[in-house]
Amino acid sequence: MLNLKNVDQIFLSVGSGTMTDLVRFISYRNRSPFISLPTAPSVDAYASSGSALTIGRFKYHTKLHSPIAIFAHLRTLCASPSPMIASGFGDMFEKFTAVADWKLAYLIMNEPYDDLIAQRSWRAAQDCVSRARILCENWEQDLRILISALIESGLCMRDAGHSRPASGSEHHLSHF
Repeated sequence: MLNLKNVDQIFLSVGSGTMTDLVRFISYRNRSPFISLPTAPSVDAYASSGSALTIGRFKYHTKLHSPIAIFAHLRTLCASPSPMIASGFGDMFEKFTAVADWKLAYLIMNEPYDDLIAQRSWRAAQDCVSRARILCENWEQDLRILISALIESGLCMRDAGHSRPASGSEHHLSHF
């Protein structure tokens, strides 16, 4: 048997959100970096530092770490199932209410708020919405915009240190 205790290791996540969350958790527990290779533009979790882990029958948000790199192959993303692509667009549409929830929490509850990060999240969502009426005219370009927006959303969560720029009340309700 090989002794891997003193060997540097890096983990690869090949798949969608669930696989990314599992690899993020394992790599974090092993104090090793990971690289994300998304196979569907379905979630904004690829770049974030948190994971929604199902423990028992409930989802819990756990702060872990972000990948050191993300390699999204456009032809692979274009070949992903339509429901996964629709999920990605749906994930981006919810950013409008997430940013509004975050601003409201700041105004009412004095929660920490970063206007620059909120604007980045809003802009990423706006990029996707601007394509919604003309989807399929240039499928590769549409999915390039979608995966870029999903990655930017994950980076917003990472930079804020929490999921507020991308996840509000609507997201928490969806877990139920």
